[in-house]
Amino acid sequence: MALRLLFILLMLTLTQAGCALSSGMVPPSKSNAKEISNLDSAIDIIPISPELIISQVRNKSAEKVAPEAVVRQPTQHEYRIAPHDILAITVWDHPELTIPSGANPPPELIGNVVRNDGSIFYPYVGVIIVAGKTVEEARSLITKKLSHYIEKPQVDVRIAKYKSQFVYVTGEVNSPRTIALTASPLDMVSAINEAGGLKSSADLSHILLIHYDGTKETIDISKLQTQGKLSENRSLKAGDHLFVPDSSNNVVFVTGEVKTPGSKQLGYQRYTLTRALADAGGIDNNTSNPSQVYVLRGFTENLDKANPKVSVKIYHLDATTPTGLILGNQFELQAQDVIFVSSTNVARWGRVMNNLATTIQALSLARLFQ
Repeated sequence: MALRLLFILLMLTLTQAGCALSSGMVPPSKSNAKEISNLDSAIDIIPISPELIISQVRNKSAEKVAPEAVVRQPTQHEYRIAPHDILAITVWDHPELTIPSGANPPPELIGNVVRNDGSIFYPYVGVIIVAGKTVEEARSLITKKLSHYIEKPQVDVRIAKYKSQFVYVTGEVNSPRTIALTASPLDMVSAINEAGGLKSSADLSHILLIHYDGTKETIDISKLQTQGKLSENRSLKAGDHLFVPDSSNNVVFVTGEVKTPGSKQLGYQRYTLTRALADAGGIDNNTSNPSQVYVLRGFTENLDKANPKVSVKIYHLDATTPTGLILGNQFELQAQDVIFVSSTNVARWGRVMNNLATTIQALSLARLFQ
């Protein structure tokens, strides 16, 4: 909502700038300046140059791979018993120790439910703690204790029903649900498939993974499809929450002197500045100044309200040369970028910049206190 408000305010700013050619633009008031006086802000205008493109490519290739502890291999997965799991215990050649089973009996009737304190009761063995143990560890413990009463007991332990550990999948999936963790590892792609798959409105590039310990990270699953990055397919742990957002915010905005201004949906493939201008019908040759094409890239903020910081980057492209067009086709856009093509009056842009700084600062302050 706040990002859409930024776009609306930007449009109002540009409109005011257009009307200011003869009358001049009204500077920010002192009252507004006081409201944003505690903001440490900066606006950088960066030329889109070969050096910038090379820097972007290097930064993208140097993206951090998820740590080994997060991206676990299936062979490292060990399910550990927890309260509410139901165990099925069989002692061969001793039917008196095995609850008889009929036709498809429910696990609650044939198994041993792990109590809240992590214990179960078993004949001869008594009360034992099984929570936190693997199935093999529980089998060894029961075998050892039964060996005092039965010669060389043959014990089998398995989990009849998994009822203790869950992950949650919500958002733009066809069947949001709670999924029980089992002895088989569960990754993000498998969890999404179990939740009925993705809706057509899902945004794969900004999936939110809220870990069981409260930490959060944004995952770009689309890289798994387009670049084969297996590190993006996280293994899930008990208590993890996977939220798939919709793609309504995964857009860029094209405005100014283009033939069809508006928003353009980002897909999972790279989307460049030249492509966005082409999708907007191209630059208007009659009213535009192709040497003044700008990309306004959103702001990042320090959520410490005592010392909020705002950073705004504006990239400038001179599209009057073949080199500029080539660079534009290499400049990759990000969600919520705003592309502005200036009119023939270059002086207008300076006034727009002055107004834009105040607009972004005010909106940033409002977002911090929402």
